[in-house]
Amino acid sequence: MEKADLAFDHIGLWCTELADSSALFESLTGIRPVEGGRHEGQGTWNRLAGAEGGTYVELIAKDPTQEVLGQIARLAAKLPDLSPCLVAYRSKDLESVAERARSAGCTTPGPFAMSRRGKDGETLNWRILFVTHESFPNLPFFIDWMDTPHPSSTLPPSLSLSELAFSTPDPDGLAQTLGLLGVSAETRYGEAPGLEIKIKGPAGAIDAQGRLHP
Repeated sequence: MEKADLAFDHIGLWCTELADSSALFESLTGIRPVEGGRHEGQGTWNRLAGAEGGTYVELIAKDPTQEVLGQIARLAAKLPDLSPCLVAYRSKDLESVAERARSAGCTTPGPFAMSRRGKDGETLNWRILFVTHESFPNLPFFIDWMDTPHPSSTLPPSLSLSELAFSTPDPDGLAQTLGLLGVSAETRYGEAPGLEIKIKGPAGAIDAQGRLHP
């Protein structure tokens, strides 16, 4: 189990083009993602679909109105359509997570503030902590939603995440690093660092892998 201050929050799928990829996602799962918003300063925008257990699936793509690319966009830019590109855990104490990350040999640029504009024009704010490790570019990131309602609160829990694994040439080393961060997750051997997921919806499932490169 994760440490008491952590909970699984969401998983992200990289989209080559947000509208077309969302239509493909709907055809595969039977669930239509709803409009999310733009991540100002990160170069991305998204659509969302609810999943069981107060979690959700984020469809994320380059925002054509922004020029600067953040860490997620840079790592995921060359992934095939609907490839898993991120995993997030939520915490109300990102400073403690940052201390654990440094003890695990990770670099922690943050926490820092993020926001996105919703379709109603409202700005949603939260804090985020990226952790980086020279051997494991597929580590999760950590998020504190502060006073912002969790995205899953307005999304029907129509999807189930039946599988989530972190793949790497060094699964034992990755498992140790995740454990030091407070995350308990499956690790598997893979020729390159990546993520493996299976998302089930009423019309079918998406079984996908994404290989991330720093």
